[in-house]
Amino acid sequence: MAKSLKDYKNTILIADDNITRRNNTSSRLRLQGYETELATGGFHVIHLLEQAKKNDFRYRMLMIVQDMEDMAGKEILYLARDIEKKEAMPILFLSQTKDAEEVLNLMQAGANEYLAETDNFKSTLDKVKKLAPLRK
Repeated sequence: MAKSLKDYKNTILIADDNITRRNNTSSRLRLQGYETELATGGFHVIHLLEQAKKNDFRYRMLMIVQDMEDMAGKEILYLARDIEKKEAMPILFLSQTKDAEEVLNLMQAGANEYLAETDNFKSTLDKVKKLAPLRK
């Protein structure tokens, strides 16, 4: 049975092909009161976003951690923005790059926020709370 729109009010879609990091991030966000759905690659992200749109619900936020094995992170951004507009679903992009031009390119591709520290959960949580404060 599909979840209703109400069920997804605090659900964050996490796209990370590193299973340990993805599961750790998910567990820590759940402890903060968020629900999570996990995507293993770029094509999986796009499939989940398309299904959500088709079923009239949206994720509270999309978190993309670097490039996936099957698709570049920037490509995921472009495709996700074809499905959901920036105002409707914020995207947090996490990567190790600190290159200002690359960060600018990611923001222009559709990221709402960028974080250069993928292993610092406090920084990640601060960005999540800014982009997707919990709804009651």
